[in-house]
Amino acid sequence: MRRLFMVLVLLGLTLSVTVGAIYAAPTKNFKGKAVGTSSAAAPTTAVEGALASFVTTSEGGFIGGHLGKGTYTASGQQDWFSTDAGQCEDTVYGKVSGTVTFTRKNGDTLTAEADPDSVVCQVDEDGLIYDSVINYTITGGTGHFASATGSFTSSSTHTRPTTTSGSDDVGSWTGVLKN
Repeated sequence: MRRLFMVLVLLGLTLSVTVGAIYAAPTKNFKGKAVGTSSAAAPTTAVEGALASFVTTSEGGFIGGHLGKGTYTASGQQDWFSTDAGQCEDTVYGKVSGTVTFTRKNGDTLTAEADPDSVVCQVDEDGLIYDSVINYTITGGTGHFASATGSFTSSSTHTRPTTTSGSDDVGSWTGVLKN
């Protein structure tokens, strides 16, 4: 009788572990492309050591695996410095902080926060072209992405026409998503 009880307990534990492993959220490759625009508000008070600080907003459309098609919005701050960031070659650069939210056509959202090592580098002498490498940590979302976690890196080129203070943005991202 005792042996039968132990066998049943072990069988129950085995089933619990197996079912948990089957239903655990898998980690997926997370890739996509985005096109949009960005704008910067008048300079705010610069952080210590910065040449200038700007509040930025971005919006546009995307297409991506596990997201499908939709729109994105981003807001943050850029603090600009004049020395090499390690990722920029002897040019002014901006440290980036902020969030991005992807909204699928069905209304589900995925939200991520920029990591502190993210930068925007000025590419040309006129200050009209910038490249950014922004590392994000996925912080959740709504609907299908309510418990999402993961991380991704966004690489973008921002081209600023001489007649406006905004920029046209083209970028892509790659990383991992668990939901």
